[in-house]
Amino acid sequence: MTDLEGYGYDTYCIGGLQPGRIVSGLWCLAQDLFHRAKTTRGTLQGGPEESRAGLNVEDMIGSVSTSLLVKMLPGQLAAEWRKDDRVQSVVVKVDETRASDGMVSLAIRATVKAHNANQPFAMTMQLTRESGLALIGVNV
Repeated sequence: MTDLEGYGYDTYCIGGLQPGRIVSGLWCLAQDLFHRAKTTRGTLQGGPEESRAGLNVEDMIGSVSTSLLVKMLPGQLAAEWRKDDRVQSVVVKVDETRASDGMVSLAIRATVKAHNANQPFAMTMQLTRESGLALIGVNV
């Protein structure tokens, strides 16, 4: 398989590995960025680049107040994702919602401009204590 766009290709593995289903191009980049947000730094094998990858936002739940997490998460995600040499720029916004039962959910919206891409793409994720981080949508 050839990646004509230059962003790579990989097995689809959002919500579980799906052998035979392949993502490529900006979808591959979006999947990789999502995994950087879920991976604990230092756990990827490989070289120096792999050892520096990862943020694991799920571990941040409960470690700081929700209001502080809403403030710090955009900068931390943007910094983590800019480590990927396919990313030219990224803007992240985080909004808190509280259900009537008191459960908190963070909506994470990112606009990512990849090198050599004609236009940015959008990613939406949701972070909750109960479900962890979920990729809700990608608009490429």
